[in-house]
Amino acid sequence: MDKLLTTFLLKKGKLGLAPIDYLLLVGMTVAGVMLRLTMWNAPLEHAPYQNLDGTMKLITAVFDVLVAVIGAAMVLYFTKHRIKAMLAYGILFVLPPMVAGSAVWGMGDSIYVFIVLVSLYLLMLGRKNSNGKLFVLSLIVYGVALLLNAYALFVFPLYLIVYLTAEGKGNHISGFLAPLLGMGLHQVLDKGSTSFSVFFAAEGALSEARYETLLSYNYPNIYQIFGPASYIHEYGSAMRVLVLVMLIVIPLFALRRPYGWDDRRLLFGSVLLCIWVPYVMPFMDERAGLLAAVLSVIYGLVCIEQFFVPIIQVTICYLAYAAYFRGDSFLPLSYIAIAQLLLAMYLVFCYVRDSHKVMR
Repeated sequence: MDKLLTTFLLKKGKLGLAPIDYLLLVGMTVAGVMLRLTMWNAPLEHAPYQNLDGTMKLITAVFDVLVAVIGAAMVLYFTKHRIKAMLAYGILFVLPPMVAGSAVWGMGDSIYVFIVLVSLYLLMLGRKNSNGKLFVLSLIVYGVALLLNAYALFVFPLYLIVYLTAEGKGNHISGFLAPLLGMGLHQVLDKGSTSFSVFFAAEGALSEARYETLLSYNYPNIYQIFGPASYIHEYGSAMRVLVLVMLIVIPLFALRRPYGWDDRRLLFGSVLLCIWVPYVMPFMDERAGLLAAVLSVIYGLVCIEQFFVPIIQVTICYLAYAAYFRGDSFLPLSYIAIAQLLLAMYLVFCYVRDSHKVMR
C-alpha cells in the first residue's frame, strides 16, 4: 500500500508535476491566504494612514499570487529546477512585506512589482530574438509599470544595457517612447489625494499624512545615517538630479567593463540597482525596498550559494515596513542603513570580482 501511494504521489503528469507537487502548491497557497486573513483587520499601533478599502486589499492579494507565479517562472527559466521554482512561489507568496502590503495596507504595490517582473522576463527572452519585438514589448510593459509607480525606474539602466550590447543592436529605439510616456502620464496623474485615479489618490493621502518633509521616510538609506531632516534643501533636489543622471551613465560605465551581460547578469544587475538607487535617492519611503526584496529572492534561488542575500534584504525591507506600521523602529534606522550599505557594497564587490574573472 505504501509503495502504491508513493508511486502515485511521485508520478509526473503532462505538465511535469506530480500529485505531491500539487499538494505542496496548494499547501503554500493556503498558508499565504491564511496569513493574509489573519492580518486583514489587524490594528496598527501608530500609522497616519491605512487603506481600509477591502477591494483594494483583495486586488493587491491577487497580484501577490501573480508575483509569486512569475517569480517561480523566472526561477524555472534560469535553473530548470521545479523544486526551486515551487520554493520561489511559496517564499514570495508568504514574504512578510508582501503579506503586510496587501492584508494590512492594500496600496497595490504588488501590481507594479508584477508588471516589472513580466517586463524583465520579456527583456531576457528578447535577447535571443533578433528582430527586437520582445525587446519593444518589454519596454511597453515597463512603461505601464512606470505609469503605476515611479519606483520601477530603478531598473531602467538594464534596458539601456540590452539595447547597447550586441544582442540589442537590432532592437528599435522607438520602444523607449513607452517608458517616457509612462513617466509622463505618471506626472500628469500624480495630483495627490484629489487625483481621479484610486492608486494616485491613495498615494496622495499617504504623502499628505506625513507630518514633515524628510529625506527618508522610514527607509534605511544613507540619509538615515546623518539624519533625514538634515540639509533637506541642499540634498533634496541636487541628489534627485544626480541619481537620474547616474541611471543614464551606469549603462555606459557597465559596458566598459569586460563583464558578460547574459540573463543571469541582468538578474544580478536588477538586484544591485534596486538596492543602490533608493539608497542614495532622497525622499524614499518604506515601500521603496519591496522590489529589491522580491528580486533578491529570485536571485537567491537562482544562485543558491548567495541565498543569504535575500535573507538580509527581506529582513531590511520588513524592518522598514515595521517602522511605519509601529510608528517607530525598535532598532535605529541608522543601524539598519549601515547593514544595507554593507550588503550593497558586497554586491559591488561581486560585480568587480566577476569582471576580473572575465579579464583572466
